[in-house]
Amino acid sequence: MIDFMSTEPNSDSLISELESLGISASKLNELNDVYEVENLVEHLKQTFIQEYKSYCEYGINPNSVG
Repeated sequence: MIDFMSTEPNSDSLISELESLGISASKLNELNDVYEVENLVEHLKQTFIQEYKSYCEYGINPNSVG
């Protein structure tokens, strides 16, 4: 989980978060905006949560979809 109390996000933790969401990320460099990547991670997590809730709302097992 990302430490939101720190002033600068750790690039290693962001890479781990992206990989846990199924996105391959080998490294962040000076061309990447760390805060933009952090927002991407949070947006993806919220999207997955909303999709999961939608499946559950309609009685569909999200683990069987795919």
